[in-house]
Amino acid sequence: MNIAILSDTTLWGGLETHAVSLTRGLTILGHRTRIVCTSAACYALYRSHAPSDVEVVALQPPAHASFAGWYRALAAVRADAVILEKGTLRTGSLAMDLALRARFSRFIAIMHLEPEPLPPRRWLFDTLPVTGLWWYRWKLTGLLRSLGPRFTMCVSEAVRRRLTGDYAFAPRRVVTVANGVDASEFEPDDSVRLTMRREWGLSADAFVFGAVARLTRVKGFDVAIKAFARVVAAAGKARPDVYLVLVGTGEEQAALASEARDLGIEGRVLFPGFTSNPRRAYQALDVFLIPSRQEAMPLSLLEAMACGCMAIGTRVGGIPEVITDQDLGVLVESENVDALAEAMSVAFHLPTEARQAFGARARTHVAENFDVRKHWARVAQLVA
Repeated sequence: MNIAILSDTTLWGGLETHAVSLTRGLTILGHRTRIVCTSAACYALYRSHAPSDVEVVALQPPAHASFAGWYRALAAVRADAVILEKGTLRTGSLAMDLALRARFSRFIAIMHLEPEPLPPRRWLFDTLPVTGLWWYRWKLTGLLRSLGPRFTMCVSEAVRRRLTGDYAFAPRRVVTVANGVDASEFEPDDSVRLTMRREWGLSADAFVFGAVARLTRVKGFDVAIKAFARVVAAAGKARPDVYLVLVGTGEEQAALASEARDLGIEGRVLFPGFTSNPRRAYQALDVFLIPSRQEAMPLSLLEAMACGCMAIGTRVGGIPEVITDQDLGVLVESENVDALAEAMSVAFHLPTEARQAFGARARTHVAENFDVRKHWARVAQLVA
């Protein structure tokens, strides 16, 4: 089967990594697969970051983003099936969805982020609805995005519940297929650990909290920096070698660096920049942080756990679907500096053997429950 994976993005992250992985996986399963970018900026991003063996092509977007415009533009996509990678519920448009369905009967959308919760309706005397028209427009705008795809695939149950609950997507057309990784590609490696620490200017014995992600507000790194400042203050002069390393780029980097300066920990918070090989970064961490305000099922969490990192995450989206037990990692409430600081402090003071045991259990859990080959096979079934 000839499968096109559509993407329209300007910043590299989990969705883009997923598109590359899915392209390779479907090719392994015997399909001809390529990434089709719906904007020049998207094409430039994939050509810059995607491996050379992944086919990436550019689609000329329509001058007018109407159904007719998209229908004509999509004539250039020669495919038996199309997969639309969606970072948010509003990625693309209803016109694009309907044109895709008209052109390709095998059209599915993949939702990578839990949509915003719909505010509760307001009632007068518990009987008469007094919610304004904005509420109904919000719900309808989301619901209409269910009409085009043959199926909407969610990478976590949290996303599926939000779509079927708040936005009234038909349950029979919403499917959960959990994200996955190849654990064999994320084997713990002490030599890489030491190499990365040297690159970051850190000693082999330093204690390193860290993350690999886009530096955006939704990732919650402002909360992590505040919590980390408390860990540093508690450690005092006895442990001057405690660091927080945030690997990635994004619009929040300057604000995060300023926050670290204001808290007096500028030298303890490092920003190495973007990496095309996150596996190397995970190896150098003692504790992986994912303090997000919103998530679906982050590949970075699966990858870090596969590398044997102890993980601390927030209780949002699909993160609790990965950290399902207190022996696999620690969950705290989103935006709770006190709770995150406490969890980081506990991890910091754990004996090395106990922390490594967390990582070993996490790695086994990911290998057994989040195998990327199962993910590829299920996606292939949905587009068949």
